[in-house]
Amino acid sequence: MTLFDASDADAGTLTVGEVSRRIERALRREFGDKAVWVRGEIRDLKRAPTGHVHFNLAGTDGDGALPVILFSSDRDRVNRILKAGGSAVRMDDGIEVRIRVELRWYAPRSQVSLRMVSIDPTFTLGQLAERRDLLLKRLAADGALEAQARLAFPALPLRVGLVTSLGSAAHADVTRTLGGSGYAFTVIECDSRVQGLDADRSVVAALAAVEAAGVDVVLLVRGGGARTDLAAFDTEAVARAVAAAS
Repeated sequence: MTLFDASDADAGTLTVGEVSRRIERALRREFGDKAVWVRGEIRDLKRAPTGHVHFNLAGTDGDGALPVILFSSDRDRVNRILKAGGSAVRMDDGIEVRIRVELRWYAPRSQVSLRMVSIDPTFTLGQLAERRDLLLKRLAADGALEAQARLAFPALPLRVGLVTSLGSAAHADVTRTLGGSGYAFTVIECDSRVQGLDADRSVVAALAAVEAAGVDVVLLVRGGGARTDLAAFDTEAVARAVAAAS
């Protein structure tokens, strides 16, 4: 059996450049020069000194991720759209978005990239609201929603557990208020992330730590921000941890 025939060595053989150009032509045939809407979750977002924003758009169904660039010239337009929506959405890791993009084949890296040109903030807010409503229904169904209301509350809770981002403005506000209250509060502090990926796990761990220290009440605190900045507090992990605290 002949495994290799030298006479056919070049038959149908393409160079890397030819393959790359064919891929580029295939993308143009499929998508043309028109922008398309794509949904996914922001990962590894970086804001460059040039004003450009780079991130990966990960499929929420586990179908990988694609690199996205938001050029500074397009960023102004996107920011205007977000401000028009009340600045309730902030682009950050872990946020699910629906963005309008132009597909490009970047030959030097053999990579499909997405140029972001617009965003739909109502999509993100709708996703957050839907998930929150479903979570509230689950918590109500098994009694977790009212768990804290059934606990006895001390007349003067002097041992206070404080879960927040230490060094933040919110942390300073709380400690200043407690310190100037005239009461001898003992504050057990535990640092926690309050937004972004894994913030919910950080909050849950911090809640467990202050509870283990033996406190009368726990303050879970963060400052203001966009609606998406508060998303970590609407996760089931945090809700269950709060409900189970005693």
